[in-house]
Amino acid sequence: MIAVGTMFLLERLGYVSSGQVLQLWPLLVICIGLVHLVRPGSGRPSIFLLLVGIWLQISTLELFSLGFGDSWPLLIIFVGASLVFDAALAGRFGEPAARDPVVEVEAVSGDDDER
Repeated sequence: MIAVGTMFLLERLGYVSSGQVLQLWPLLVICIGLVHLVRPGSGRPSIFLLLVGIWLQISTLELFSLGFGDSWPLLIIFVGASLVFDAALAGRFGEPAARDPVVEVEAVSGDDDER
């Protein structure tokens, strides 16, 4: 709320134009992701919000000459990074990482003949 109010105040005082303010809306998604990230056990959703916010900001401002049409592969990369960070955070806080059902099925149906 503070960030939104500050952006509108700066726009009303003439320091930034309304077009500039509207281009910064993904910062709200980034801030929400950061707030959730500091909470214990937040894991994947907070990292996902943070990375999606970064992608939206890059696409909105067309940083590195990347618009929405050109930068969608970044979203796939960020989803993968979210999964990696979630596993790393789970190990850091002593929680077991989410198990992959495919790995469990392979472990059960393996060729180990224990008789």
